This record gives sequence, C-alpha cells and structure tokens, in this order.
Amino acid sequence: MRAYRHLHDRFRELGVTNVVWTWITTGYLEHADLIERMYPGDDYVDWVAYNQYNYYRCHDTGWLSFAETQRATHEWIRENISDDKPLMLSEFGTADDPSRPNRQAQWYAQVPAVLKGLTGVKAALQWNYRDPGPHCDLALARDETWAGLRKAVSDPYLNQPFG
Repeated sequence: MRAYRHLHDRFRELGVTNVVWTWITTGYLEHADLIERMYPGDDYVDWVAYNQYNYYRCHDTGWLSFAETQRATHEWIRENISDDKPLMLSEFGTADDPSRPNRQAQWYAQVPAVLKGLTGVKAALQWNYRDPGPHCDLALARDETWAGLRKAVSDPYLNQPFG
C-alpha cells in the first residue's frame, strides 16, 4: 500500500495527469481482511480490479460457475472497498473438465448474462494460460470452447462504445 501511494504521489508531484490508477487484488476472500488493509484508499484509486477463477481440479475444488466465481467477490468489494468505483475483472478463467468436454464452453457462455448483473464492471480480461501446479491449465482447451468464448464476447453488452 505504501509503495502504491508513493508512486501515485510522485506522479502527482510531477504534474502527471494522464494516468488511470487501477488497484488490482485477488478475489480470494479467505484473505478479505488483508485485501481490505492493502487498499490504498479512494483518493489513490480510480478503478478497482480483481482476479477470480474456476480452478476446479487445479486447487482440488468443486466446479464453480462463472456466477459463483464472481458474485461473492463483487459484492464484498462493493460493501468493503468501494461502492462506486469502476470495476474490472482483471483476470478470469476456468480450468477444463476432461470428463465433460463441453463444460468449459458452457462456463464461458454464462459470461455476458452474469456481467450484466455486476454493477459497475466496465472491463473484463480472460486469462488464457497456465497457473503453476497439476491440472492448472486455464487455457481454452478445445475448438468448442473457443467458439463459445467468441459467441459470448460478441454479445452487444460487451461491445459498447468506449467513453
């Protein structure tokens, strides 16, 4: 937090005004108290962002829908960090389920409908790479998944003019 504030203050001292200050945190709410303590404060942050995934076999958890991965963190951030700052899903993604080949595509198909219900989310970035550990490949696994993601991101809600 002090380093973030220091950089922010230094930019301000130099008269830099063309920077958008985005604070990014994990969406892992087991560390909610730490996340709250690390927040630099509204005077230092323009956007709040968080990373949240369906790790599934990667962290030996049950399968979570896109809504299940996002809603609790979104609500917690709105209640404990900022109720009005623009939000960004700075990373989201899902592991594959080899026993159900279409499951990853179905997960991505939920994205537009869920995003419409997350107040203030203005940007979302899909993570398409590995995390360390066994079964931690969060990349799009097959052609059906790519097709599902393409369909999801073609939703008009996700293609609004910037500004």
